[in-house]
Amino acid sequence: MKKIGDFIKKHKKAVIIIVIVAVIAIIIAVMVHKTKKKAEELMGQMTQETYVLEKRNLVKSVSGTGKIASVEKKDIIVSSLSNVKVAEVNVKLGDAVKEGDIICTFDTEDIERNLANAKTDLAIAQKKTANSMDNQSRGLYNTQLDAVNDTNRNLEELDKAQRIYDTAKGEKAEASRVFDEVYDVYEDYYDEDEYYDLQEELQKVKKRLEDYSTPDTSSQLAEFNEAKVDLMVFLNQNNIATQGNALEKIEAGGYISDTPTAQFVDVNDASYTGASSSDQQAIDQKAERLKNANDSYISAADQGDYNELVEKKNALSNKISNMETAKSKMESAKSSTDSAKKSLDSAADSLTDAQRKQEDNYRKDVNGVKDAENNYDSAKLDASVASRDFEDKVRKYEEMLEEATLRAPFAGIITAVNYEPGDNYNGQTVVTLEDLSSYVIEAGIDEYDISKVKVGQQVKFKTNATGDEELEAEVIQIAPRATAAAASSASSSGATTTSGTASYLVKMKITSDSKDLRLDMTAKINIIVDEADDVYAVPFSAVQTDENGNTYIEVEDTVVDASAASAGEEVAEGDAPADIPDAGKGKKPLFGGKNAPDMQGQMPGMTPTRRINVTTGVETDYYVEIKSPELSDGLTVIVFGSEGNGMDNLMMMMGPAGGL
Repeated sequence: MKKIGDFIKKHKKAVIIIVIVAVIAIIIAVMVHKTKKKAEELMGQMTQETYVLEKRNLVKSVSGTGKIASVEKKDIIVSSLSNVKVAEVNVKLGDAVKEGDIICTFDTEDIERNLANAKTDLAIAQKKTANSMDNQSRGLYNTQLDAVNDTNRNLEELDKAQRIYDTAKGEKAEASRVFDEVYDVYEDYYDEDEYYDLQEELQKVKKRLEDYSTPDTSSQLAEFNEAKVDLMVFLNQNNIATQGNALEKIEAGGYISDTPTAQFVDVNDASYTGASSSDQQAIDQKAERLKNANDSYISAADQGDYNELVEKKNALSNKISNMETAKSKMESAKSSTDSAKKSLDSAADSLTDAQRKQEDNYRKDVNGVKDAENNYDSAKLDASVASRDFEDKVRKYEEMLEEATLRAPFAGIITAVNYEPGDNYNGQTVVTLEDLSSYVIEAGIDEYDISKVKVGQQVKFKTNATGDEELEAEVIQIAPRATAAAASSASSSGATTTSGTASYLVKMKITSDSKDLRLDMTAKINIIVDEADDVYAVPFSAVQTDENGNTYIEVEDTVVDASAASAGEEVAEGDAPADIPDAGKGKKPLFGGKNAPDMQGQMPGMTPTRRINVTTGVETDYYVEIKSPELSDGLTVIVFGSEGNGMDNLMMMMGPAGGL
């Protein structure tokens, strides 16, 4: 022992390595043993049933049970009657009646008396209502008429005020135009400072004229006039035509007029037509005389600037007069403008008052009419309400009188009679009437299957009375909400539903003729929700889905080489599952095929397989329709177990050490 201890101490690292290697070897041995055992177990499970492919008819249905009922059933009551005597009952249990046949009658003495009183009360109420409405109608009419007349008067006043305003506006515009024109003249002629300067100067001129002494020029003036007449007479007598400005002015009384002037024009400046030299000499002499007389007069009269002062006075007076006239006209125009503006303002105020009055009165009239209309409408409502109670009473007793004779609402069979003549009716069912011309089946379908059921779907059913005879019906109505919790009802899966699931009432009209059917018989139904005829179908577990979502089946691959064929080995045959009709009897291994892992060299006895991609169609409880151009009768299809693909299971069971 001591030697061993010494050895370990000397070779400590080597010992540790040896121990680790030993532990690893033990672990590997255990894992290999377990893997081998699991593989052996899996190999025992990897044989699955096969199914020989063939065409069949598929029918998917929802199953259940129901009761046969009449197509229409009615518990007949008279809701308007209570505490009245039953006079006669005209039917008995099992009687057939037609629509409109009398079923029974009630005592109507009290009803008729109440109806007569109600009609009298209604007539009185209607008369009162008519009188009230007539008063309200007249009041509304008078209010409307007053409103129209008032509105017309206000509009006339408004129109008059508008015309006055328009006239005043035009006069104001004209006065403003005249004022503008006059003011322009006033601006041209009148200057305040100049006006007072002219007044002052005029006073000075007048003062000088008052102080001026007039000279005696009568003899000089007489000489002047005589010389002028002498010249004019000579010219006229000798028919001497004159040309030139001087003589024309003499003839026109221009420079040489009744009074001499300092602006005398020498007549010698004129020329004469038709004058001889002697005439011209005489004319010159006479003209010279006239000029000398004029100069003599001027010389005698010119003792200062009297004439100039007179002219200046006249000029100043004219200018002052013009300025005063311009100012007067301007002030008059301004006064007219101011007056026109006042008239316009007054007219505008009158127009505004008229508009306001018209609006106020219109608003008052509108409100008055609305009040009258509201009163009229209120009276109508009151009248309606006042008469409604009486009308309701009349209508009520008329309905009671009509319903006192109870008639069949449709043709059918009396299945219950609850009253006899003399009984006091208390509002319960008088009789029960059912239409037995055709039947329906009423069945509760649970919430798992109700979404598959549609109106118009065909139904196959059997009853105990009809034995194995399969009758037909059609779905005609599906309740929109659950009627009750289904305690136990068959479903499309064939299993009984759990208590408490929702149940929906489905009605199916029976289309088959059968005299053996009766009310309340139990019917076993199959509602056909989908079907397909003459199609390829396989058990559900035969259809697989790959990692890309594609569906496929695996079939035995019979086209292989001889060595591959000899490598496979058929396992013991077994019977097909009872719940998969027509399943193949042979049990075959599921490995192989072009899309499966290459296990032929490692798994002796395996039959090679290949995949066929398919699409699915109608599904029943056990089968599913498959479609593919590669399908044909007689193919051997692999039916997988619930564990799934065998190779995947094997790899999972082997775990991480499976590859060691």
